[in-house]
This record gives sequence, C-alpha cells and structure tokens, in this order.
Amino acid sequence: MKPNIEEYNPDPTYLRCLIEKSGHTQNLASKLIGVNTDNFRKMLTGRIKAPYSVQYVLEGFVDDEMVKKMQKDYKDYRNQGLKTVINMK
Repeated sequence: MKPNIEEYNPDPTYLRCLIEKSGHTQNLASKLIGVNTDNFRKMLTGRIKAPYSVQYVLEGFVDDEMVKKMQKDYKDYRNQGLKTVINMK
C-alpha cells in the first residue's frame, strides 16, 4: 500500500475502526506508532486532528484489501455509528 493523501480521513470513528480491525489495543497502537498515549486518545476522540501519517500507519496494521473496503464502505456508513462500521464484512 502506497501513501495517498487523497484518502486522508482523520475521522475518529474511522481511526478507532482501524484499531479494532487490527486487533491491537489503543495503548499498543499508540506505542507502535510512537505517539504519546494522551495525544493519541485525543485523536481518537476528535479533540485534536490526527495527521495523515497516523492514519497511514494504522491502515498498515490492517490487510490492504480490508482497508480499501473500509474506505469505500465508511463513506456509506459514517453516520450510522462505530458498531456498524466495525461490523462491516
């Protein structure tokens, strides 16, 4: 997977979905990325905007085909809540 800034999506729901699909905890993800845990939590709640680099690394934790499907489906489901997005097949 190559970086593509056109796919930038700092939405906290999408980022939390990526973490869920990766099987990592939020704490482990923040450590693997190298982001301060408090700042990472702020990104996941929307208090601060996550940079594209954080999104890209989180997407790297998930299978490429799953990421492409999530990016497409997320646009359709973004108003239906995190559980809907996480349960996408």
